[in-house]
Amino acid sequence: MPHAAWAAARRAILQAFATGEHLVALLGPPGVGKTCLLREVEAALRPQAIRVLRLESGDGAEGALAAAPETEVLLVDEADRMSESALEEVAEREGCFAVLVGLPPLARRLAPWPHRIVELPPLPAGEIPSYLTARMIIAELDAARLTEGAAAALAELSGGTPRLLNLLLAMAYHEADMTGGETVLESHVREAAALRAEAAEALAGHDAPPPRAAAEPAGKPVRLGRPEPAPRSFGRALSLTPPPPPEEEPARRRLAPAVLAGAIVLLLGGLAWFSAREVPRPATRAEGAAPPGEQAAAAPAPPPADPAPAPPRTAGAALPSGAMVRVVLTYPRGAAEAARRGVALAASLTQAGIAVGAPFPVSRPPAGPALSYFFREDREAALRIAGLGGLDAGAAQLGAPGGAAPRPGTIELALAQPGAAAEERDASAGEEDLPAPAAASLAYPPEGTTLPADAAWRGVVLAWSTPGDNRPGCCFIEVVSLGAGRPGEGVPAFREVFAAYAEAPDQQLVQLAGAGRYAWRVLTVSRAARRYSASPWRHFAIGGAPS
Repeated sequence: MPHAAWAAARRAILQAFATGEHLVALLGPPGVGKTCLLREVEAALRPQAIRVLRLESGDGAEGALAAAPETEVLLVDEADRMSESALEEVAEREGCFAVLVGLPPLARRLAPWPHRIVELPPLPAGEIPSYLTARMIIAELDAARLTEGAAAALAELSGGTPRLLNLLLAMAYHEADMTGGETVLESHVREAAALRAEAAEALAGHDAPPPRAAAEPAGKPVRLGRPEPAPRSFGRALSLTPPPPPEEEPARRRLAPAVLAGAIVLLLGGLAWFSAREVPRPATRAEGAAPPGEQAAAAPAPPPADPAPAPPRTAGAALPSGAMVRVVLTYPRGAAEAARRGVALAASLTQAGIAVGAPFPVSRPPAGPALSYFFREDREAALRIAGLGGLDAGAAQLGAPGGAAPRPGTIELALAQPGAAAEERDASAGEEDLPAPAAASLAYPPEGTTLPADAAWRGVVLAWSTPGDNRPGCCFIEVVSLGAGRPGEGVPAFREVFAAYAEAPDQQLVQLAGAGRYAWRVLTVSRAARRYSASPWRHFAIGGAPS
């Protein structure tokens, strides 16, 4: 949500663009809204017919300007990841305005070149009360319920970081609702913060044993003075960690698996309860979803007592283990014969059960038919498409994506002028033997859970964890609707309703069309290795869908 420092940073960046400056560094700690501000700058410039290229990570900046020489504005998130050569290319490029987003140490790397530094700090203590007031209005929360002690605890425990402040505010209200409290107290805030910290520890890496109570570091104010929580009874336990060594471990420091699982469910449940208001821009709506205003009146109220039974796994769904393949088909502009060939080939691929978009013309076709895939895991799919298209296996090559990363499973089939021969290529060229990234561990919704009917239009928060380095753009999300197929007639028993790179490294808000059974998974993507790993599918239902 915009605030004074955020608005000042926005003005400074647009002023630098208007006055003809070349290079701006937007610096600040994690969670202060740098990515949101970068999108706002993009939204402000695009309507002016300015050619803008936004990269979600500095990993993809190498050669980006060379691949898109017409770029007038380059926006790079997580520019800390840029190589020295990419940084030099951007800094010395004439006629291109660049905004590089990163942590404060990025300024040292930019020292050799003239640049403006725009800082986006956490909220100062004096601005947090007004921020909370505005946030509660936007989130439609009853501000009268928030006590002064709770507001002070929010300011203390968030450190003025808007992302953490938003999360703790949501969880504190959720905590108060779960305990039947009429007001939101300081204890609710501290309990929410402690649960968040414990869940984060469990998700971050459970190989190392947790520290004992006596070794508690002084730098974690969230745990200081934390009141001992009353015993809770959680629903279905969400086991994300292996059972800790029992008996000799203190109960407060090594929670039993079910209680720790319950803490994580509470944390993520709070996100789901608040998710429709958590994102700073409109949520991505899945295919066929109606606007919230149209569904609000018709959406049935959540079941008052007994939830609908958990949906069974759909045995006949035959959900794929690899990425769902989609073919992009092109042909030379003005080549009628190639266009007809493209239409016939698209029909043939569709009949074979492969998703393919409508063929479209390009001005610069290859000299011969070309087949490109962008992740090593998609090679077998590319070879199958080559066979269906009458191409030699040598036509398939590992492509080098420019700019935004393609979705896993993307195959590009470029037709050439009739009679042109495919170029002989080494199918393994450019494929370094790098390991695939670790698969994600899905956290919420729990397997087999049933969500209230209004979750469809309010939005469902999908949450997961990935070991190692997390950042926006590292994970691709797939959601399918189950039970709509007719296997005997060759119609798949599932339909894709959402597929996109996640806007955050560990969660994504998705709005769905309505009640039904769904499955989802996360594909962890490594652009450097050009590989991905798919998590297992997880199932949930909305509104007591029929089994």
